Amino acid sequence: MTTPHRRAVAALLITLTAPASAQAHHVVSESGIAWVEPVTAVEIETRAARFDFGDYFRGRWTVITPSVEVAPLSWLSVSGRAPIAHIWFDDGRQVVGLADAEVSVKARVLDTDHGAWLVSVGLGAELPTGVVEDGLGGGHAELSPFVAASAQPHERVILSALVADRLSLGQEEAPHSYRANAPHGALIAPHSPHELFTRLSLSTTFRRHAYATLGVDRVSVYADRWRGPWSARAELGWAEPTAWRVALGGEMPWGRGVRSGAITRLSVAWMF
Repeated sequence: MTTPHRRAVAALLITLTAPASAQAHHVVSESGIAWVEPVTAVEIETRAARFDFGDYFRGRWTVITPSVEVAPLSWLSVSGRAPIAHIWFDDGRQVVGLADAEVSVKARVLDTDHGAWLVSVGLGAELPTGVVEDGLGGGHAELSPFVAASAQPHERVILSALVADRLSLGQEEAPHSYRANAPHGALIAPHSPHELFTRLSLSTTFRRHAYATLGVDRVSVYADRWRGPWSARAELGWAEPTAWRVALGGEMPWGRGVRSGAITRLSVAWMF
């Protein structure tokens, strides 16, 4: 692998504590070829989608999320996210405010020569900072232990995987009428009380700093393994090594228990 390509790939192995679409526990970054190795970085991300839980809970949302990850040691990082959501209901109502904030800690446990294999483990937590009555919060804390890994079988190809167990601690403080037809949680991040999230991705680099990623997500609900939704994902990005990255992506959910319409995403990250 040439030095420029190695530097480009290293810059794209960015690990910001970010979202997993309209689902809770965003323990790693949505963007970047792989989100495994601890780094120090700042990211601003915008996501948008429609939702439909019936009755008076139909509309669309946009979420702007600043996040920061700090790696005091080369193998350890801590992260935090503070999503700001704007929800437009189809009946004319609007709400704006802080959604449920997230924090996580991540430790690298395997790093082979030239980053051919990278494995990290960590623990994420979602905090009940959003107003439940506005649909901005779930009203309870949540924990998410996770394992993230990447492999580089070819100098231009990276495979990555994430497995996270998501466990709600308690119930909503003020349930809404749509709860009978949808997972509990905020309108922008609905989920089930206990579920397993799995992500698989295939990425390729080209033109030195550009990359493209295709992947699939799966949510398995413990109470009903067949109910969880799938999502197909795609992303195009451009990264300047150790400096910044711009990424544009989207995903299309399908299957039983779909929680939103198509999601679009734009993020900008700075690495230090």
